[in-house]
Amino acid sequence: MRKHSKFITILLSALLAVCLVQTVFVQAFATENSATPDEPTGDLRPVSMKVVKAPKAVTVHKGISDEITDEDFWKNVVLHIVYSNGEEYDVNCEGANSEDGIVPPIAEINGYTGDITAYYDVKDDTVDFRVNYWYGDDDYISVGFSVDIMRPVSMEIVKAPESITVNQDRITDSTFWSNVVLHIVYSNGEEYDVNCDGIGYSYENGIVPPIPEIDGYSGRIYIYSESMLDNYLDNDVAFHLRYRYGVDSELVDEGGYDGIFIETEFSVKKKVDPHTIAKCEVTKLPDKVFTAPLFTAEDEPLESLDVKNSISHNIDGMEITYYYANGKKGGTVTFNSSMLSEDFAPVAVRYGTQVLDEYGNDIRIEVHDEGNYKFSVEYLLGNPNISAQILTAKSASNPNPSLNPVSTEDTPAKPSGNISSATSDVATKDNAGNNNTTNGTANNGVVATGDFATPAIIATVMILAAAVMFVLKRKHTF
Repeated sequence: MRKHSKFITILLSALLAVCLVQTVFVQAFATENSATPDEPTGDLRPVSMKVVKAPKAVTVHKGISDEITDEDFWKNVVLHIVYSNGEEYDVNCEGANSEDGIVPPIAEINGYTGDITAYYDVKDDTVDFRVNYWYGDDDYISVGFSVDIMRPVSMEIVKAPESITVNQDRITDSTFWSNVVLHIVYSNGEEYDVNCDGIGYSYENGIVPPIPEIDGYSGRIYIYSESMLDNYLDNDVAFHLRYRYGVDSELVDEGGYDGIFIETEFSVKKKVDPHTIAKCEVTKLPDKVFTAPLFTAEDEPLESLDVKNSISHNIDGMEITYYYANGKKGGTVTFNSSMLSEDFAPVAVRYGTQVLDEYGNDIRIEVHDEGNYKFSVEYLLGNPNISAQILTAKSASNPNPSLNPVSTEDTPAKPSGNISSATSDVATKDNAGNNNTTNGTANNGVVATGDFATPAIIATVMILAAAVMFVLKRKHTF
C-alpha cells in the first residue's frame, strides 16, 4: 500500500512541474507579441476611409471633355472615415469635386488644414472615381470606386397580341400597339414597363422613354423596321424596335442618325384584313385595235420595235374588277396611260391607281407585251402578288378576242383544291361489282396476323402453364 502511495506522489509532482513550465512559455510568448503596428503611436491622423454609399449609375456627356452631367451625384456619395484616436465619421461628399474640396471631420491635424477632393475618369461603360483625403503636405489616404454610366441595358417585349390585321403590306389594326408593352432595365437598377401606344416609324415620332434624357440627349423608342413576310414562306409579321439614347461622339451627325442604342425584335401572326384585295381580273380589253404585233419572235432587237404597236403602252379603256378577301366585289377600275408610274419601253409599263375605297386600297399592275398580240397583266399588290393573266388584245384579224386567260406552258393551270388524298376513305367496286371500303383497317372482326401472331401464341401458352401449376399446387396442398 505504501508503494502505491509513493508512486502516486511522484506522478503528481511531475505533472505540476510540466504545467509550470508551459505557463512560463505562454506568458513569455504573449509578452513578446503584445504590440501591433496598427496601435496609435500618439499622432492624430485618419487611418482608414471607405465608400459606404454611392449611386449605381451616373449620367455622362461623352465628348471632348467627358463631363458628368448628374448634378446630384456627389450628394449621394458617403465616406466612412476612422481616425487613430478611435473616432469615426460618415461624411457626405457634396462639393468634393470642386477645386477646394470639402473640409474633413477633424479639420486640422498637426497645424495642417486638411481637405477631401475627388476626381474621375470616364471609360466606355463606367466612370472610375478617386477620393483623396490630404491631412499633411505629403500625407494622405485614398479610396477608389467605379460606377456604371447611366444607360438602358436591356429591353424586351413582355406583352403583345397574338396576331395583327394586315391589308397586303399595310397594318390596319389601330389598337395593336396600345397592347404592346416593353420592359426596360437601366444601369442604375431602375426598371420600367412602357406601353407602346403611339409609337412611330422614325426617331422623330417615336415615344419618349422612361428616363427621357441621358448624357444631355433626348432619347426615343421607335419602330426601326418591319417585315411582312411572304404568305408562302411564313405567316408572321416581324418588328424591329430601337431605343436610341445617345450620340456616338466619333460619328456625330447633325441629324442625329448616328446614335447609341439598344434593340429588340418580336413577331406575331398575320391575320388578313377582310377588305384586302384578294382577286383581280381584266373584265374589258384595251380599246385600241392593233394592226400589227409589237414583235413575233423573242430575239427581235428592241430598237426595231415600234412602240405604237405596244399593247403595254396603249391600255386606255382596259377595265379591272377587284374582289375582297371576304369574297365581296370591290369595284371596277378603268386604266389609261395617265396612270403610268414606270416605263420599261417598249415592252412593259407599270401603272397605279390612287386610293380606291375607304379601306385604303389601290391597284398596281405591270402590263407586259408577250408578242403576237398577247399581253400579260400582273397585279403588284404585295407579298405574294396575284398571279398574272395572259390575254389577247384586239386586232384587225381578231377584233373581239375572249377575255379568258390564254393557256400557255408558262402558266399551267393550278390543281383543284378538291382532289382527294390517295389514302382517304374511298368506296370502290371490284370486278364482281361488290362494294369494298379501303380505309386501311380490317372489316368485320379482328384477325391476328404477321407480327402480331407470335406474341399472341406465347401469351396463350404462358396463361395455360400458369393454370396447370395452380391446379398441381392445390393438389399438393390437399
